[in-house]
Amino acid sequence: MHRSKNMAAQVRGALGAIVIVLLVSTHAAASTTKAASGATAEQQRLDRLEKLVAGRIAADEKALAAQAKELAEQKAMIGEQQRQLASLRQMMAGELDQIRAAGDGPPQTTVLADNGSPAPSGSTAQPVGQAPPPSPEQNPQNLALPQGVYVLTPAGHVFMNNNVTYQNASSDHVVFEGVEIAGAVLVGALEANQTENNSVLDTQSMRVGLGKGFEIEGSIPWVARSDRVTTVQTANSSETQTFDIRGSGVGDAEVTARYQVTSGRPGEPIVIANLQVKSDSGLGPYDVPFDSSGVAQRLAVGSGFWSVTPTLTALLPSDPVILFGTLGYQYSFSREVNRLIGTAQVGRVWPGSSINGAVGFAFALNSNFSYSLGYKDYYFFPTITQLGGLNTASTNLQAGALLLGAAYRLNSRMSLNLNFEFGVTGDAPNDTVILTIPYYF
Repeated sequence: MHRSKNMAAQVRGALGAIVIVLLVSTHAAASTTKAASGATAEQQRLDRLEKLVAGRIAADEKALAAQAKELAEQKAMIGEQQRQLASLRQMMAGELDQIRAAGDGPPQTTVLADNGSPAPSGSTAQPVGQAPPPSPEQNPQNLALPQGVYVLTPAGHVFMNNNVTYQNASSDHVVFEGVEIAGAVLVGALEANQTENNSVLDTQSMRVGLGKGFEIEGSIPWVARSDRVTTVQTANSSETQTFDIRGSGVGDAEVTARYQVTSGRPGEPIVIANLQVKSDSGLGPYDVPFDSSGVAQRLAVGSGFWSVTPTLTALLPSDPVILFGTLGYQYSFSREVNRLIGTAQVGRVWPGSSINGAVGFAFALNSNFSYSLGYKDYYFFPTITQLGGLNTASTNLQAGALLLGAAYRLNSRMSLNLNFEFGVTGDAPNDTVILTIPYYF
């Protein structure tokens, strides 16, 4: 019995221990579960925070990328504007220089010295309120200026000119062959001569802009001439003789250098110095064949003498008009002919020098069409010829002509220029028509 009680007591103790162990285990498990639950919530909060930060970073990166793209576009736009500005400055500088030669050149139809454009390439600021320099379509080269008045060609550019000139001249002379008695009575014969001259020149020329206000031009003409001489003797009015004489061939080649003396600032004239050297490449008047009477059997197509001609050209732009003026002097070198012509022995010949000048204006009606009016005059000093050891001198000559010109721009590189000269003095040709087609490249 006593033993049974002890056993029961041991059983109860064991059960109590088991209960305590179970309670402790349950408490530990509960604590562990609670701890695990708390850790999970913290992790979830951290995850949410991380996602929020990542989203903001992504948004900032996207915004930065958009800003970088916009900045790149702005840089590209600024670069393009800078290129356009540089191109505009270069174009304006070139055109302004051309006007000042008229920048780099003169006029033939651009009397800023070219019948032609820009000049050295440097940028020049345009004053506020000042009209911009003319565009290539409106440059002085497109103005209807007289033959020989030009604007300088821009550096590195070339003007090719095809120039066709037609000239008509006539003269009437009365020659008395006999004896004059008492200053009133003529014993002998009167001979009346009527001469009509026609000539055509086809001149090819090229002008090259060298920069720094310099230009050089070379030209060579092909000449065709036809003269008709009618002679009537009053002693026998039925005796009339008519002679036709012709001649054609390459004329005198020429080389001309031009330099712009002044800068051509607004309100100031553009002054261009020209120096022309003419050769004797064409068949001269003393080189043609003659018959036994000294009558030429062929017409000369050249002067037969070398010459130099310094000239000053002044151009004054006054929108929409350009005033022009020229002044030149031609000096011809003497030559030993040493030839028997008819019955006369011709020795040395000193060709007469000449002074020439012209004034006028060119008016632009629009960017394509312009016209010009002016007057030019040549004064020729006597030619001295050695005949049989004696020097004889010819008479002075004066040839004045009214000038009328028109120019039409066909495109940015080519124009059509038509100039007329109408003689107003007895020694001048009746009329001259000059057609010029300059091509710029």
